Amino acid sequence: MKFNEWIEKFISKNKIDKLEVLKIEKDFNTYYFTIEQIVGFLKIIEPQEQQEIKKMLEEMDENKEEIKDYLTCLAVGCINAMEDVAEDNEEAM
Repeated sequence: MKFNEWIEKFISKNKIDKLEVLKIEKDFNTYYFTIEQIVGFLKIIEPQEQQEIKKMLEEMDENKEEIKDYLTCLAVGCINAMEDVAEDNEEAM
């Protein structure tokens, strides 16, 4: 099963509300992401990273750990990626 299908089933199976908003504070800034936005980001990252995330989520699920905490950490990765793109765009100008 491809990652995109797997993550959708995983979120559904764990009854996670994709419209729930997570608040992330980083570098004195506050960001808000829905779980759906985080999942969307995960669908476009490198396949190797997807497999590592899949493994971690499966382990967390097996150990009954809080999945939304990990999704919050992944949202920080989203922020870092957006900041890197913004910096690259500024340098190109």
